[in-house]
Amino acid sequence: MGQEPDQIRWRGVQPVAGIRGVWPAIDAERVNESGYTSNANTTIIYTVPASKKLFIDGDLMTSLLTAVATVSGKMGVRDAGDVLVYWMQYHYYAAAGQTTVAMPHVPAIEAEAGYDVFVTSGHANMSVRGTIFGWLEDD
Repeated sequence: MGQEPDQIRWRGVQPVAGIRGVWPAIDAERVNESGYTSNANTTIIYTVPASKKLFIDGDLMTSLLTAVATVSGKMGVRDAGDVLVYWMQYHYYAAAGQTTVAMPHVPAIEAEAGYDVFVTSGHANMSVRGTIFGWLEDD
């Protein structure tokens, strides 16, 4: 995000400096990351850096199952100890198929420093791609 070049002599309506979880701060760093997994594996999409907080204001997940099975593909957030904090998306299959879902989050989902955003495939014949959109702010 760009910094206002001359804040001292600025006239008019000043730009919004950030509303926690709704609008990024002026010095926020945009995040747009994607990850892919298949064959009953898990892949980390993004790890929140130290002293930062990630605000996820949208995500997209697409999954494909090429065999008949009762399985799921998921995208979620886990803490620094790899304990699940919450699911963001969960695609459940009872037959072969494909699903794509985009989700806005207002206010944004918050992830603390050290947290991971991840995707997981629940079957050898399943592939999952997850993408997150958001921003980083100082914690």
